[in-house]
Amino acid sequence: IMPAKEIVEDVKKRSCHWVLKIGNLKKSMEFFESVLGMKVLRHEEFLEGCEATCNGPYGGAWSKTMIGYGPEEFNFALELTYNYGIESYEFGNDLLYICLQGITDVKLKAESLGYKYTEEQEGGVVTVHGPDNYNYRIIPEIVGRKEKFVSVGLRTGNIKQSSEYWIDLHGMKKFEAQAGTINNLYPMINIAFNQQDVSLQFIEVQDGASIDHAKSSGRICFACTDVQPMYQAVLKSKDIVQNTPITLPTPGKADVTVTILVDRDGYEICFVEYLGFYELATPTYD
Repeated sequence: IMPAKEIVEDVKKRSCHWVLKIGNLKKSMEFFESVLGMKVLRHEEFLEGCEATCNGPYGGAWSKTMIGYGPEEFNFALELTYNYGIESYEFGNDLLYICLQGITDVKLKAESLGYKYTEEQEGGVVTVHGPDNYNYRIIPEIVGRKEKFVSVGLRTGNIKQSSEYWIDLHGMKKFEAQAGTINNLYPMINIAFNQQDVSLQFIEVQDGASIDHAKSSGRICFACTDVQPMYQAVLKSKDIVQNTPITLPTPGKADVTVTILVDRDGYEICFVEYLGFYELATPTYD
């Protein structure tokens, strides 16, 4: 499929969070709070599945817990999706790591709770193997960077294909990767809408394996002024639209308008209009 030629312009966009499906909320929170030093930003409970498949292809009760280091309007976060009654998920090979910087004493903290880690010989890089088979790549502090999250590492089947979709179609840009975020063994691109954003690192892992999203697959979320340009661009390019623009209610909180798209490697992308989202995302620190 040929990419759309025009780049989506004049729609302010930034990366907001990555969604993780988890099997044990209490265990996950212990890890994120005690090992990575995050805190709960907000928590929401739902009696039935989300119209925009926020909790995956499940129709039952579920919860959403947003965790991170500061308010979502200015900071990246993780969305922990817990489907009641589902204690584990089949894990694929799509999400390679979530990279953070400047987390102190991470080896000691991981050991104290029984989590394994691997340490690279140079550069002070430690990869902690957390709950639900997710990996967290911890690099030394980046001078001048406030955001603790740095990048999300994703397997791609084809760098050129990823570039066409994310750069040519959605207007993302290439930036030089921060030292330590990658091991330089395979071809990759480091892309974001803005240099200070948490970037996506698409890595063409040459091990002969196809991308497997399995049941644990998450999604990236971007806030923007208007979801229609991204939706229309994907319609024109004949790529996949999982959910047309839809307004989702959250009881007692703001409604948000989202569209869910799917890239050429099968990764889900949520674009959410930021006015409603930032009102919804007001932290409660509960």
